[in-house]
Amino acid sequence: MTRQRPAGCALALQHNLKTAGENGVPIHTLHSVGGAANSVLWTQIKADITGKVFKIPSSDAATTLGAAILAGVGTGVYRNCEDTVQRTVRIHREQIPNLEHQQVYKQVYDVYLETYDKLKDVFPKMGW
Repeated sequence: MTRQRPAGCALALQHNLKTAGENGVPIHTLHSVGGAANSVLWTQIKADITGKVFKIPSSDAATTLGAAILAGVGTGVYRNCEDTVQRTVRIHREQIPNLEHQQVYKQVYDVYLETYDKLKDVFPKMGW
């Protein structure tokens, strides 16, 4: 693997996933839409850091599709959200974690956590 600088967002995502899991909300697969999802490299880095499979749908219009799904369920066109998603969302691509890369990113993640712990009291002063 060539040394790449992982994005802080991917490290923060891993932190959020870990926190969710520790609080009884395990997450196994992630779906990604929008500009960043169009980048194979970006979604691969996120998959490698988190160890999760990323599914990228063929449609990039998540907001519009979500509104249409809710309207369809609300008007009785579809039974529920799960049924609607099954019938309307098509997965275009999947990013599978590369375990070799994940081991390298694990070291970076540990530094991220150390840095986060040292800075977390400063975030409120920044309005975060």
